Amino acid sequence: MPSKHDPAPASMAFAETTNKDMTTTGPPSDGDEERSVFRDDDDSSLTDPEHGLLAEEDRDEIKEVRKLAKRETRRVRIWKTILLAVVTGAATFVTIGAYNGVNDSEIKDYKSAYEQFSSTIKDAVQAHYSNHRLAMQSCSSSISGAAINNDETFPMVTLKDFEVLGASTRANSGIELLAWMPYVQPEQESDWISYSIENQGWINVSRDIISRDGTSLAAYDDEGILPMIYRNPNSTIPTSELLAPIWQMSPPPFLSWPVVNLDWLSDENEMQRQEAMTTLRHQVFMPVEDLSFMTGTAVNEADHEAFHARLVDWKRDESTSAYDHPHSFALGPVFEVVNDEQSDIVGQVTAVIAWDFYLVDLLPEGVDNITVTIRNTCNQSFSYLIGGRSAFYIGPGDLHEESYDNMEVSVDFYGFDDVETVKQMSDQDVCLYSFHIYPTKAFEDEYRSNEPMVLAALIGSAFLFMVVSFFMYDWFVQSRNNKVMTAAASSNAIISNMFPSQIRERLLEVNKRREQLKSSNLSKGAQKPLMVESMHSHEGRPIADFYPENTILFADLVGFTAWSSVHEPAQVFELLETVYGEFDNLARIRRVFKVETVGDCYVAVSGLPEPRKDHAIVMARFARDCLSRFQAVIRHLEVMLGPDTADLCMRFGLHSGPVTAGVLRGERARFQLFGDTMNTASRMESTGTPNMIQISQDTADLIVAAGKTSWVSPREGKIVAKGKGEMQTFWLSASRSGSSSGSSGSNAHRSSASATEMSSNESEVEAVQDSGSTAADEPNPGDANRTKRLCQWNEEVMRNILRQIVAQRGSSGLGNGGASSLRPEPSRTPLDEVREVIELGQYSGPPNRDTDSIELDNAILEQLGSFVSTIASMYKPNPFHSFEHASHVTMAVVKLMSRVVNPKIEGRELDASSLHDYTFGITSDPLIQFACVFAAMVHDVDHPGGTFGSEADTTYFICTIHFLL
Repeated sequence: MPSKHDPAPASMAFAETTNKDMTTTGPPSDGDEERSVFRDDDDSSLTDPEHGLLAEEDRDEIKEVRKLAKRETRRVRIWKTILLAVVTGAATFVTIGAYNGVNDSEIKDYKSAYEQFSSTIKDAVQAHYSNHRLAMQSCSSSISGAAINNDETFPMVTLKDFEVLGASTRANSGIELLAWMPYVQPEQESDWISYSIENQGWINVSRDIISRDGTSLAAYDDEGILPMIYRNPNSTIPTSELLAPIWQMSPPPFLSWPVVNLDWLSDENEMQRQEAMTTLRHQVFMPVEDLSFMTGTAVNEADHEAFHARLVDWKRDESTSAYDHPHSFALGPVFEVVNDEQSDIVGQVTAVIAWDFYLVDLLPEGVDNITVTIRNTCNQSFSYLIGGRSAFYIGPGDLHEESYDNMEVSVDFYGFDDVETVKQMSDQDVCLYSFHIYPTKAFEDEYRSNEPMVLAALIGSAFLFMVVSFFMYDWFVQSRNNKVMTAAASSNAIISNMFPSQIRERLLEVNKRREQLKSSNLSKGAQKPLMVESMHSHEGRPIADFYPENTILFADLVGFTAWSSVHEPAQVFELLETVYGEFDNLARIRRVFKVETVGDCYVAVSGLPEPRKDHAIVMARFARDCLSRFQAVIRHLEVMLGPDTADLCMRFGLHSGPVTAGVLRGERARFQLFGDTMNTASRMESTGTPNMIQISQDTADLIVAAGKTSWVSPREGKIVAKGKGEMQTFWLSASRSGSSSGSSGSNAHRSSASATEMSSNESEVEAVQDSGSTAADEPNPGDANRTKRLCQWNEEVMRNILRQIVAQRGSSGLGNGGASSLRPEPSRTPLDEVREVIELGQYSGPPNRDTDSIELDNAILEQLGSFVSTIASMYKPNPFHSFEHASHVTMAVVKLMSRVVNPKIEGRELDASSLHDYTFGITSDPLIQFACVFAAMVHDVDHPGGTFGSEADTTYFICTIHFLL
């Protein structure tokens, strides 16, 4: 999921949230005691020292609110009394005749308007049915005509431009999807298969047509159809019966192979419907049913939701999908002879009807609140609320207001003469639909007002005075509310930063009752001893909830303590912010609740604060995502933070169980979590293996119960967890299994293989060090990748220094004769260039150019890369005197140079020029810095290995030192 928030610093005591909620907790202590949990709903950190006075400020704000309310209410009460007297006096002058006259006029207008608008809806529904019937007949006739025009015989009939015909049919008929299904006799099955394979080009033609309207074809499949007519696997209909393969569709299918050539009549219900249509020789409607099974095959879900968004606001009624609105099938016969309903039926046109279509554009804008209920003879009904040109789906069932039954207006949505015959076919899923129109109380209220009182002639002057009084009253109320709300908003802003919304409301209610009780005691003059008041300071039940189903994740950076001790504070925070910032983004995408980051430990939970059944699956996916993202990020950071950054690993632990959450009331109250589940999750992490995800038995059972058996594999042997004893744990696969069984099995054991990788590598290193064998000389792809990353880091260090050299050349910072001014003379030999003494130039100021603005030429960068790679290749694969060791020395040199500070000599600080001389140019001459880095990089080149002690080793060491000096 792009993030709306920047990643929060991971080492802060209380981290910023990444969505709406934030919960913080620490790992269990040695005494197995639960750590506190903090929750912040307003996505803000509470590390500001000012927040230390929150409790005291809260008490002051409450007193201020009460003082303002008391003072302002006194004035408001006086004006309330005056206004009440005025309204009472004005009401005395209202005549019953005027009131009844205006009131009767409004009722007449209301009924007249309803009759007019219900008639408009009735005419529109009849027009919709007429358009639908004519569109279906036109489509059937076009198919029959195409057989004649193309000299084809049924069922081998294909319309090349079927999408053009389908689009025009769907445009004004309420049809969302249209399909042509020819009837194929069993003996024609093989011929049909050959014919369909040869003529499947209509699919691409149709897709090209819809792409002209801006529809993206990226997600559509490009596979051909299957060379068969496949049936419903649960079908009980004999294969010798009539076949009706789905052939052409508008719009074209999202996936071709599972749709085209599917025998529509292999389903028993569809066979019954086809028989009813054949008997009636007329188009028929089916019951409303769930058609979500078509998503992803026949219909693209995004296109389907976009279609309904143009009709009604289906998300407004809390529908999870547009398929929650009523849909049904409509069948229309295709006759062998055009417009001859007595000829043989050679196929059928099946349409998906979206009933939403018939409820829009029924009324003018501004006319709202008329209920329309769709009923059918199959005992189904669905209700809509019409508002102007839009409609709102209320839900299934007849939901109109029963008090308006006497004003019902109905209109049929069918064209049968023999209605009783069709009603008897309801057991064959043939339904007759009708629309029933009713007004609502809200519609009536639009025509009812207080005009009977307002228009009474005898209350004119009294009404004017009442309005003036009302404005005066409102002014005082508004003045009071502004002051009260200012104080209340300040307190509410503070509380909002500390607690979730539901906890905040409960806290405010408790605080309100406490203040009321305190005021009551003060009015009675009662005083409690200090000890008693302290013991009973929390009235009412504690604010706590029990969450029975949760999965908690603990993730810890392995090797972070040693790594952070040799890096700059800025680098430490850059690592934590980058890694945990990525985790926060994943948590937002996966809807996982971030608990806290304590040092280098990351804690998260699913199933809290919003309970969810799939908490274990969600957390498992989140853990795998985090591990994958960590490995990618750490490789990227190695270039910036040093060669040892890639040695860092992540250890994950998951456990599922109940958690108690609530507010421990008192000074600086916080939202906290308690429970053994936190301790067990921490044990899963601490007893795990780097770059592995260890899960408990409870979590593994939930994952297996969800059908993800291939995700888990048991750990060899049991672990011994502090406070828990022996526990059987499992490894969670760090990769996503494929669809095949072989892939699944491979991935299931991949984690186990990774678990032994570290110990195996350590054994190999020890063997090389002990025996001095040449096994390390063998090529290793992992070593090659590591060497490549080390080269990239060294290139970045030297590239930054080269930019400084370029910036220094264009300034007056160094005079001639210094290290930066050395240039070889072409006429001399390299040996003549050697100097025993290098004179430093005179420092006269900083460089004039910004180093970050300098771009090095690509040729220089390529040469630098080749230069560093050549140095790396000159190192022998020794356990210690290797290029990796040289890179660590280089990192130490860079760190040392960055910490050169201005020393105080004889109580005074050196100026820039004196500091240049004092540090031998390290602080100002980038070429000397380059020389230091280069010396560190090459100091062990071609070292034979082994430890110092032999005469040869001692001689080599002395020669190396002499070379560097």
